[in-house]
Amino acid sequence: MSWQPSPLEHIEMLEQLRVLWYGEKIHVAVAKAVPGTGVDTADDLERVRAEMR
Repeated sequence: MSWQPSPLEHIEMLEQLRVLWYGEKIHVAVAKAVPGTGVDTADDLERVRAEMR
């Protein structure tokens, strides 16, 4: 993405605010099922790899 971070994005620490700042829309929907757990760390990745074996 070539947009620079917006002032509000820096304050709130939400990258979604950049899209809104530049006049775009964000679409959301209600989840019909509980999403799986996130993979945010190396330990998470190893856990997922082990589950897939």
